[in-house]
Parts: sequence; C-alpha cells; structure tokens
Amino acid sequence: MVKSERSLIGLDGESQNEYPRNTRNILLENKSSENQRSPKDSGMDESETKESVSLAEDEEQRDTYRKLFKDLAMVSQKMTLDDFKYEFSELPGDPPSEQCMAFNNGANSRKNRYFNIPCLDSSRVRLTFMAQKTNPSSDYIHANHIKSPFLKRGYILTQGPKKETIADFWRMVWQERSNAIVMLCQFVETNREKCCEYFPRNANSTLRFDKLTVTFEEATNNKMIVSTRLNL
Repeated sequence: MVKSERSLIGLDGESQNEYPRNTRNILLENKSSENQRSPKDSGMDESETKESVSLAEDEEQRDTYRKLFKDLAMVSQKMTLDDFKYEFSELPGDPPSEQCMAFNNGANSRKNRYFNIPCLDSSRVRLTFMAQKTNPSSDYIHANHIKSPFLKRGYILTQGPKKETIADFWRMVWQERSNAIVMLCQFVETNREKCCEYFPRNANSTLRFDKLTVTFEEATNNKMIVSTRLNL
C-alpha cells in the first residue's frame, strides 16, 4: 500500500460513534486472471487512462532504478535453482519471539494467515482508528511499515486479508491514508486460498465492513494488470 499525504478531517481514532463522513478514492491493482471480467464486460473502454505511481521523484532517479532492476534481471537469468535455494538459505532467520509479542499473542492467532511468517513489533502497524479500548488485541493487524532512503514514499506490507481481518484491513487503509493498493497474489492459487475477496469487483456493488463502506467505481484491464478504482 502507498501512503498519501492527505489529512483526515473530523476523525477520532479512539472514539468513533458515527460513520466517517468524508470519502477517499483508492486505486487497487492486481494480476489479471482468466476469470477476471474485462472492461468490455463492465461497459468500459480499454482506452481509459489510468494513474501510475513512480518510486522516484525525477528522471535521473528513475534511470538509476531502471539500471538496478535491469542488472538484477540479468544476474537472475544466470542463476540456477540451486543458486536461488542457497541464497534463500543465507537470509536471516526468524527474529526472536520477544520481538514479535503481538504476533505470538494467542488472542491474535486467528488474525495471522501464516504462523511461520512473524510480524515485528518495532515496525508493525498499530490500529487506533475504531479501536476498542476494552479489547487490547483490536489494535493488531499483520502489517509492517517499510521505509527506505531509496523510496520517496512510505509503504506497508501486509498479508492477504482473511475473512476475520477484512474490517481491520480497511481500518488500516483509512487510518494510514493509503490511496493505492498493489495485490501481489490471486484469490486462489494451486487450489488454496491466498486472499479472501475483500473488495467489490462488479459495477454498482458495495461492501460494508463495520463502519466503513467500500464502493466499486470502475475497472480497467490491460491483459496483465487489473486496475480497480474504489471509494472508501
């Protein structure tokens, strides 16, 4: 998810008795699949413009990134499967359990999709919007802030939402002022759920999660990437 600089007006993260009055447009991009509806099916023109998000501020920085990714691709092409396995084995192991206290908390176990992928306390996203003061675990979501001097924006990496965490996911999107979501998996891969259906995918459809409402606005498909515009 990409964080924007837009401010939240009239929202109190600790006490929220009314539905949020202001709305936000969200751009969600995911890989196209065979059963994905095309723009023609939704009554849209394939020539519609879509926004892109750049990692760099200027052309010089973009050229640096292009060279970096090109070099990475060239090196990867020369590597064998054994090379990749060895490189993976050299990655740092799991952090100590005392650095992942929220992840290991039994009250949060159902919110974790994978039990072998921990969530660091030092960088995890703490949910304050619509949090319940009487329920300490209501601030937990398996998501971490990612910051780097090479990136002009802050990013959040999170697991594919589960049925139990959809509302938490959209709480996070609203709280963190995210205006773009990149979905890196399919809903189902090799007959296993990787992510539940957490957003409306058809024209004139709306999903409501707790006090938040997500509305489908439009979708475009360029054969590889589906861009869906949502209103939150």
